[in-house]
Order: sequence, then C-alpha cells, then structure tokens
Amino acid sequence: MKVLNAILLFVLIIFHSFRSYSQTVDTLVNVGNYKLHFNIYKNSGIPVLFESGGGHDGAVWNEVVKKLRDSVNATLITYDRAGMGKSGIDTNDIDILSEINGLEIALKKLGYTNNILLVAHSFGGVYATLFSARNKNRVKGAVLIDVTLPCYMTPIRAKKATEPYKKELPTIKEKSIGTYYLLVNYEKSIDLLSKTSFPSNIPATVIGADFPPFKGENGILWKSCQKTFGELPRHNYILAEKSGHYIYLDDPELVTNEIIKLYRQTSAKKE
Repeated sequence: MKVLNAILLFVLIIFHSFRSYSQTVDTLVNVGNYKLHFNIYKNSGIPVLFESGGGHDGAVWNEVVKKLRDSVNATLITYDRAGMGKSGIDTNDIDILSEINGLEIALKKLGYTNNILLVAHSFGGVYATLFSARNKNRVKGAVLIDVTLPCYMTPIRAKKATEPYKKELPTIKEKSIGTYYLLVNYEKSIDLLSKTSFPSNIPATVIGADFPPFKGENGILWKSCQKTFGELPRHNYILAEKSGHYIYLDDPELVTNEIIKLYRQTSAKKE
C-alpha cells in the first residue's frame, strides 16, 4: 500500500510539473518590421495583460504573476515593449501609437481578440489609457498602479521632465534603445494622453502611492491627481500606505489582492 501511494504521489508530481510547463509560453510575435516578446501563462479565464512602467520590460511582473497563478484561472500576459527586453524595434516607425498597433496585432495573432483585463504601472498607464480608448468594448476592467495621468503630467510638465535627459540621450540609446525612444517621443505621447479620456464604461481600481515619485508640491499634486481620478464613477481609489511609487514591490499583497478582486468581479459578469 505504501509503495502504491508513493507511486501515485510521484505520478501526481510529474503531472503537475508537466501541466505547469505546458501552460507557460515564451514567444516572439512578428508584428510587421519587428517582433514583440511575450510570456504567457495560459488558463481558461479572461486574459490579464500587464503594462510595465517606463524603462522596464515585462519581467518586473514576474512575482505578481507567480502570486496570481494560484488564485485565479486567468491567462496572464506580460510582454516587452518595442526595444525593451527581448523585443525588437522598428526605428523608422516608433511612437506610442505604432507600439499600441503592434500590441494589437500581436494579441490578435496569439488569439486574444475578446475580453481582457489591464494592469498598468506608472508610464504604462499611458499605454493602458490609449489601448482602452481604442478597445473600449474589449477592456472589461483595469488596475492602475500609480499611473501617469493627464491631470498631473501635462504637455508643459512633459517638456520639463525630459529636459535633463537630453544631454544623456546618446548614452541612453547605447544602453536601452527602447528607453531612448520613450524619451524622444515623451512629449508627443503626453500630448496624445491629454487629448484622450479613459473610457467611462470601464471599471478601474486606482492604487496610489503614499510616497509619490515627486517631492514637494509636485508630489502633493501627483497624489491628489491619483485620488481624484480614483473617485470618478465606476472607479475605486486605494491608498497604498507606506508604499513608494513601485507599489507592486513595496506591497505586492495589496496589488495582487486588488487584481484578484477586480478579476473575479469581471469574470462573474462575463463567464
């Protein structure tokens, strides 16, 4: 009997390992003149797409994804934006709209053409806003973690924010071509954000940092902006107490719990 139990346990371990491995996809998707790198944990539920902050690739979400795997039946999708991580870039056609177009092409090729939930941090919120505006009937909810919002980052502030980096651009280009083009196109991206509203039909959880990424009056305004946006109809504002801008690192339990909560609300309506 003990031998049989041991054999059954061994089989279960092997099966579980094979099942986990078979559900994880690491792939490059051709979106025209370059390829985007995706890591996908496949499951049966509504896909959750993660947008990283400026200068980061999809790997920053690894720990959050690990925590979510055991809690929801969602397909979890992280990716590297153009020129970041393992993704390529088309330097002849690179701005935020061409990037979103590339993302849409990739999602279609991967078979994710229906409902989707977004999770975004910092400058990733600009991508999330523009993607949602273009796909307002597909995006069923968003968790926005201390994201860049037009009530704080105006075109004038964008110009001031990029000014200190102009002399460093050649060095930045050598180290990270994706970050280089993010900075080069920053003012244009923020100008577009200022003209685009996050769709009012999409429920959003807005998690604001207790210690914002700016000091003094700018920090107060950033924090106030998160709260104001989070208190709009269909939105839910949460202050991440004692957390800095990288809330998913300072308080990963809060972030994962809020993703789970919104995911379950969304799934209850759609599945």
